[in-house]
Amino acid sequence: ICSDHSSVDILRYKPERRVIAGVTLAHDATHSRRVLVRYATTPIAGLLASIAQTLRAAGVVTPEPLLQLEDARVSVDDFIDGIDLRDSVRTGAVDSRVVADALVRFHATLVAAPARSAVDDLEAAGVGLRGLAAWRPELAASCAAVSDALRRSIPYDSGPEVLLHGDLHDRNVMITQDGVAFVDLARVARGPAAIDLGRLRGVVAGMSIRSVPMALVMAFMTAAGAAIAPASPQPLMPSGLDGHFVTVMSTMKAGRCPARGRV
Repeated sequence: ICSDHSSVDILRYKPERRVIAGVTLAHDATHSRRVLVRYATTPIAGLLASIAQTLRAAGVVTPEPLLQLEDARVSVDDFIDGIDLRDSVRTGAVDSRVVADALVRFHATLVAAPARSAVDDLEAAGVGLRGLAAWRPELAASCAAVSDALRRSIPYDSGPEVLLHGDLHDRNVMITQDGVAFVDLARVARGPAAIDLGRLRGVVAGMSIRSVPMALVMAFMTAAGAAIAPASPQPLMPSGLDGHFVTVMSTMKAGRCPARGRV
């Protein structure tokens, strides 16, 4: 890392939780290797490495774990180059059926992981809404109404457990030369597939706000949904998918407003 030819790019800097850096290791100008270095406040590097190895053995494309250091608080993984999901949808470089097949393979992988339920997501949404209400008191009544509506519609039974990625947003799904890759496994858990699908649905829907035409977004989601349904190891409950979609969207949007200074 200290070589004159090496470089470090900070990708995430939240020192209270984690720091992620892309590091180009080089002894000279002609030989280099790109790795991802992650620091976490909790010792999860060993668990994530084990999960990644199991996924890779099952044919899922994910970065290869290389080292676990500092009492399992630091991990070093191979760096995967590719195009993130948003750019892939915008340029038409992705076949939604291929993404769906890759996600089904991920979900079907048998590996031990922490449990996650709709109640966990509801609690996260509540934290975000309460934070927004404290930041903007004039929104307190609206936040309370949203929170009550989420509690009434929580999908307690969304189907059997699968292996969840847990943080399926456009930068964590990449199109690479080896296929569809899933990166950042820090929130991997076991729970109903609707949790992952609800989040992916929300993220892809949000692409229309960020320069991706709505027609492309709808085409992608329609094709992906059609491909996932018959291949999924569990039945997809429409009500559960809708419930997780609105819960995830509430968590994502309400939690980010105070941090970014906008509503």
